[in-house]
Parts: sequence; structure tokens; C-alpha cells
Amino acid sequence: MHGDGAGLGGAAAPGAGPGGGDGGARLSGPRPGEPKSGRPGREFRHEFRPGKAVAGLVLLGIAAVYLGDAGGLWRTPPVAALPLLAAGLVLAGIASTVGYGIRRRAARRASAENSGDPASRSGSQAMR
Repeated sequence: MHGDGAGLGGAAAPGAGPGGGDGGARLSGPRPGEPKSGRPGREFRHEFRPGKAVAGLVLLGIAAVYLGDAGGLWRTPPVAALPLLAAGLVLAGIASTVGYGIRRRAARRASAENSGDPASRSGSQAMR
């Protein structure tokens, strides 16, 4: 213990902990009055990556094949995972490439829509 009262059983600092002041990190979205980041109506924590999803599903499928073999439902040769893994990685690469192209096209379209001058140049804000 360091003697500052912040250890186990000690008194917490004012404003620290759940619901108390500004101490600690926020786990929820923006505070009332703060603008939301990102596109309207889209409150995801990260963007969807289809290549990673396909790779994960392929690995789960390979695991299911070997679990069925371990459970005695069917017989699976030991090297069966190699062609399945190769085909899955090819599919994941294709899905990743298509997803990247869609994200680039959407970003290009969004930047073309916002090509006007910023507010500071258009005279809508006071100059300092």
C-alpha cells in the first residue's frame, strides 16, 4: 500500500468511479450536446472487414470438420485442412479486395460531396 487511500478498502478520490464527476474513462457515447462522430445513424465501434469474417468462418468450419471426426460422426483424413484452408484464404482475399474497393469508392464519393470551401473561408465565422 502506498498510503494514499486508493488501495483496496480505502476511500476513493472524489469524482472517481461510476457516475462520479470527470474521473475515469467514459464507456458510453458522446455527452449530450457533443456532436456524434461518423455517419448519421451508424454507431459502430469499427468498420466491417469482410475478409476477416470469411477467414474466421472458414477456420470455424475446419474446426467443425475435425470436431465431427473426434466425435465419431465421420472420418476425416489428417491433411483435409490444407485444401480447405487454401480455398478459404483465397475467398477471404477476394472478399477483402471487394470490401476495400467499396470503402475507397465510398470515401471518394464522400470527399467529392464535401469539396466546398471550409466555413472559415466562406465568411460565416468571425475573423480573429
